[in-house]
Amino acid sequence: MAMKKTAVTVLTILLALSAILSGCGKQAAADVNAASIAQALMDGLTFQDEMKENDISIVNNFYPTVDASMLAGFKMYKGASGGTAEEIAVFEAKDAEGVAAIEEAVQMRLEDLMFQFEDYVPEEVKKINDAVTETKGKIVVLVVADDADAAQKIVDEQLG
Repeated sequence: MAMKKTAVTVLTILLALSAILSGCGKQAAADVNAASIAQALMDGLTFQDEMKENDISIVNNFYPTVDASMLAGFKMYKGASGGTAEEIAVFEAKDAEGVAAIEEAVQMRLEDLMFQFEDYVPEEVKKINDAVTETKGKIVVLVVADDADAAQKIVDEQLG
């Protein structure tokens, strides 16, 4: 009888720990959003240019096929001088259709950056070629920075 009671107690403790640990994971995932990912990238990377925040009202200027109505969240930083291709853009789509449109827009943005910088500031081409693009769930991330490896590491940490 004592053995059975001990087994039940141990099983109860293990189930409680499992619930606590899985609850922590769900909370962390819920905290992942466009703003927090963009801030982690701003905090963790070094940029040559001063990075200027751009709000959702201009998303269509840089990503013409993305409409604000398809986004649940958005955060963008670009080099203020225009002399670098440095950029962070993090999108949170409302649905899978939005994700596909955003992914396409990100590829078009990279092509546009390449066109803008290949003759204007050719040194920026390496950054554009090494840009980090990542999609997980409804989050789409683009980072154009000197240290693509560091950017990828931050994105991986943020997206889990």
